[in-house]
Amino acid sequence: MRILSRLSRLPALPVQALLLGGAVLAMGALSSWQLQRHLSEQLMQQALSAEQLQVQADVAQFNEALSEAERSVVRLSALMADITTTGPQARQAAARFDQLVRRDADGAWRSRVETFRPGQSAGLWLPASAARTEASRAFFAQAQTTVSLFGLGVSSGILENTWVLPLSGGELIFWPAKPTFIRDASADLDYRSTDWVQLTAPAVNPAGTPRWTRPTYDPAAREWLLSVVAPFRQSGQWAGSVGHDLLLRDLLRWLIRLDQQTDRLTARALYVVSADGHLLVQGASTAREGARLPASHRRVLAPPPGQAEVFSLELGADHLLVARLPRLNAIAVYKVDGSAIQALVGRELRALHLGVALFMGLLLLLGLLLVSREISFRRREQRSLEQRNRDLELQVQARTQELAAANQELSQLAAQDALTGVGNRRSFEQALAQAWANRRRRQEPIALVMVDVDHFKQYNDSFGHPAGDDCLRQVAALLQAGLHRPEDRVFRYGGEEFVLLLTTTDVNGAVHCSEQLRRAVEARALPHPHGVVTISLGVASTIPDRRSSDGEAMQLLARADGALYRAKEEGRNRLVAV
Repeated sequence: MRILSRLSRLPALPVQALLLGGAVLAMGALSSWQLQRHLSEQLMQQALSAEQLQVQADVAQFNEALSEAERSVVRLSALMADITTTGPQARQAAARFDQLVRRDADGAWRSRVETFRPGQSAGLWLPASAARTEASRAFFAQAQTTVSLFGLGVSSGILENTWVLPLSGGELIFWPAKPTFIRDASADLDYRSTDWVQLTAPAVNPAGTPRWTRPTYDPAAREWLLSVVAPFRQSGQWAGSVGHDLLLRDLLRWLIRLDQQTDRLTARALYVVSADGHLLVQGASTAREGARLPASHRRVLAPPPGQAEVFSLELGADHLLVARLPRLNAIAVYKVDGSAIQALVGRELRALHLGVALFMGLLLLLGLLLVSREISFRRREQRSLEQRNRDLELQVQARTQELAAANQELSQLAAQDALTGVGNRRSFEQALAQAWANRRRRQEPIALVMVDVDHFKQYNDSFGHPAGDDCLRQVAALLQAGLHRPEDRVFRYGGEEFVLLLTTTDVNGAVHCSEQLRRAVEARALPHPHGVVTISLGVASTIPDRRSSDGEAMQLLARADGALYRAKEEGRNRLVAV
């Protein structure tokens, strides 16, 4: 009542004063809106930059997996070329052919049910029309063992299977995920006219390099497949194709992070599209056959700025990240949702908006009391706004630091094997490249030791996979404890295989260290169906030549792997050095 009484004694305010007050209010509301927009844009740019780095890391990991697949198929091609189809050994192999297969009622020749071991050996299938000469029988009998061993070594990663398609017809395939595949293949199925074989023909591929097929639906496998293929030769002549398949739905696992939370400022995968506009993956599932890119998104198919592998693109209100996948002739597209950023800024500015609304209500009710009081009030508001701006900047800095810390933690987790706690394969390859460069510069020796847990499948079959995981953790801990130098490291290479990186270590030192580790594991006396858990080790050491390339480090790894293979052939629970 006292306030109203005082207001009644004030002179009437001129229209100009009311207009001035309205203009000031409008400027305050516009300033608040511009501040919110500015902060939202800043946060969006930071989120785009951070997510672009993460997408680049995902694409780099995917490309490295494809490169490893290419290297693997070249090794398999060389193994097939070593098979001979003439001579006493070939005749003995041809005699074993009939022990491997039998003719089914539909006329096709397939692996015998009673002797075929899915998940451990390769399946053999020949259509009724395939020629079964002594040379082809000898080839199939010998290749069956090679494909089985090779498939056991590579099918636990990105690769689904390992196969051989000779020009004589038929197929050898190791596919643990589909052990009944050869039963499903029809008697008249012929792969020789498909891209899986034709991409390796000399007329199409004179250099004999690995090639990637377009996404293809395999009617026998009932899957969309993406395959890497390479030719193999017999007696200097093109004899067929070898390859690995990658299920198209596995693109989700390698290019799309499926554990994203809806309240995080993360890039969400929209789709993977081929260069001609056909959708391959949409959201979190394989796209339906014939699905095409929306017309509004045709710009993602345009050449990138500066040939960048990953770049940002704005389509209307959508903030997109586009990643090129040149091997697949495809593009992965991600979206960074700005709504979460706008909501974050809106929450932080809620108090400011409320204050402005109250101020407008009071101003409409009371009017302009006095010019001096108005000036004083606006000064106080300006100081309050500046303080709020400072508070918001501090909050933005804090959010940025939290995001950087989260990215650093993700990088550390990406370099560590989740099961055993030792380094993973990716961190091993980085550490090997760095150690190789250092030893090459200093002309010091470097050693690699490949380690394999003996008869690990029987361990899993007898005690179960949880016990198998615990066994791997204990073996990893024993290996780690047995390395006393900080620069010597243990990595999990895949499955039950580990690799040791021993810097400044010659072959004698590596053998001594490896033998101590072998004894330590055996002395631990972990129960095993064959007695106790043991390991086999392959040792290789060299001094890098000053003119050697970084790629020659992989040759040292191949030597250690070959030594491990010999140790397993000679009875296991031993080491072999080369």
